[in-house]
Amino acid sequence: MCLKITTQVEIERRKPQGYIDISRKEDGFLCIDDRMKAAYEQAYIFRFVLVEK
Repeated sequence: MCLKITTQVEIERRKPQGYIDISRKEDGFLCIDDRMKAAYEQAYIFRFVLVEK
């Protein structure tokens, strides 16, 4: 018996669940705008699923 396995890739955009602390300087962000973009525009989760056919 030969199983065929394919890969399915899913992506989900993540948004913050609460307030964002913008007072920290050690995050590596240059300004508040960079911190906000990272939290709201550039946060994604990738999921790789193996599917048997």
